[in-house]
Amino acid sequence: MENSELDDTIVAIATPPGYGAIAVIRLDGKCAFNTLRKIAPDLKDIVPRQAQLLSLVDRETLLDQALVTCFKGPQSYTGNDLVEIGCHGSPYVVDRLIDLCLTFGARLAHPGEFTKRAFLNGKMNLTQAEAVAEIVFANHQAAHQSSINLLKGVTGQAFQQIREQLINLISILELELDFSDQENEPQKPQKTKQSVKSILNEINTLISTYSYGKIVREGAHVPIVGPPNSGKSSLLNALIMEDRAIVTPFPGTTRDLIEGSYHKEGYLFRLFDTAGLRTTSNPVEKIGIERAYQMVQKADMVLYVLDLSEPIRDGIIESFAYKHPTLIVLNKADIAKSKNIEAYLQLAGNLPKVVISAKRNQGLDELSKFMVQQIKLRAPASQHQVLTLKRHCDALRRAAKHLRAANRQLTLNQPAEIIITELRWALEHIDQILGKTYNEEILHNIFDHFCIGK
Repeated sequence: MENSELDDTIVAIATPPGYGAIAVIRLDGKCAFNTLRKIAPDLKDIVPRQAQLLSLVDRETLLDQALVTCFKGPQSYTGNDLVEIGCHGSPYVVDRLIDLCLTFGARLAHPGEFTKRAFLNGKMNLTQAEAVAEIVFANHQAAHQSSINLLKGVTGQAFQQIREQLINLISILELELDFSDQENEPQKPQKTKQSVKSILNEINTLISTYSYGKIVREGAHVPIVGPPNSGKSSLLNALIMEDRAIVTPFPGTTRDLIEGSYHKEGYLFRLFDTAGLRTTSNPVEKIGIERAYQMVQKADMVLYVLDLSEPIRDGIIESFAYKHPTLIVLNKADIAKSKNIEAYLQLAGNLPKVVISAKRNQGLDELSKFMVQQIKLRAPASQHQVLTLKRHCDALRRAAKHLRAANRQLTLNQPAEIIITELRWALEHIDQILGKTYNEEILHNIFDHFCIGK
């Protein structure tokens, strides 16, 4: 954001567009109160944090009566003078009020510009600013809780502790350089290596939480695979409790990925019905099967569905089931013979398995509980410090790269200046996470994904 833009007075609707009981318009900047006086002439005094019922006028014609709250900077969300107008939720009233603010010198806010100003004015660090958007877009309990931890600064504390350790280590090494001509005993290289290793271990521990954190934020990707007509589409429909996928008795009905989602114990599961795995000459079906294999490669969990009413054949469980987290789902138990069920259970061997009937909704609770259990097994010891954002993980990986380089230089007995340079690069990446250092491209990438008015 250009410095000149920071001086602008900005306006935007902060609630979803359309008809509603109430709409909230935000007005922020040094001219916010003066702009308010022009559309609310009966306003006498600015009383911070106290809602006032005011008549809003378009020239001299009453436009609406609204509850208006003023927040005087720096004691506001943005750190600037801020006005929140709670008017009736008429698109015409909202549009007219915004037009009036524009007429009196305000401009439309960019996406996330209110929160961006809060960050630039020191009201929150960059990780907390990111948490605001995470809360807005959280669509299940686990994602909401992780974003709350980010907003409260719990996750940021881990970054801050790493930062302080790096600063302390750099300070010690630089102090030794400054007084190298005196008789002070320098820190031994082995102790420096231990310090670097300790910081590196903390970073690697955080990085290791990202696979779980990504599931928490985006939901678990779960392709439903298996031979044609094994009941994959029926299982998808049964779990999400709607007829999303077409179910027919004809093999090869599903040709493309069909997605459906459902929630269980606070987690979001994103299910993908896929084309039946078989050899085929149909070019369209071949593409669908290839997409099924691609989904398996990036899956958090695979549901491998087999038809208990069909005789067992060689290669019915493909090799990828033993390489990726896979649950064997033995379907159609309602029409299968007991000896067939026993044979399939033996075939699955040590792979986790569950017997169900998607058509009769039998065994689905057990299936869902197992899926939740598999996600919980990946949870780190402390779920308060979990990486959910790729930006944080990438920055930590770059910091770790420089710390490993510092360790190599220490092993080679390189001069302290080289070690310090690597440590400073590592510190730079930690500072980028917290927003201690940043550039416009980083801020644009973060705040461009916000809602207008947030």
